[in-house]
Amino acid sequence: PVAMGNEAPDYALLNEQFHDAIREGAHNETLDESIVRLRQRLAPFRQPSMIKKRDRLQTSFEEHQELVSAILAGDRAAAHDAILNHITATSLSTIEVLSAALREAS
Repeated sequence: PVAMGNEAPDYALLNEQFHDAIREGAHNETLDESIVRLRQRLAPFRQPSMIKKRDRLQTSFEEHQELVSAILAGDRAAAHDAILNHITATSLSTIEVLSAALREAS
């Protein structure tokens, strides 16, 4: 399910559902277990306020659309690139938010 919530808390729930659908659709138990563990460890960094702070709502939505389009087209290379792009963008955004918070706290 690809949807865009108007508020970060709405988006956080939709985002979780989207990622669950992609993860389950992969039908790869090892990948599934790894992703579940990783998402649990990263949960503190996926707060709605962080998503909203960095304008990740629209960007993440567009990244999700790119991934879904690649999956529906059966384009494995494009899906791979879309996933890497999304992971990289999300990671960089999180690092920026955490760095800014550390600067403010100093």
